[in-house]
Amino acid sequence: MKRFYALGMASLLTVGLLAGCAAKPAAPESAEAVTFDFEEYDAGFTAIYADYPEGEGVESTG
Repeated sequence: MKRFYALGMASLLTVGLLAGCAAKPAAPESAEAVTFDFEEYDAGFTAIYADYPEGEGVESTG
């Protein structure tokens, strides 16, 4: 009985390892680069800036 348990576990481990090593699909040969120039058209994006001062006299929260 112990032999069948060990054989079954070894089989499951082997199948699991082989299934995890499946080949990745190849990347398409004709990949296109996408470029966007915000100086020409901002597409409705709004820039948000945060300026956190550094130095003496700056309060810290914490």
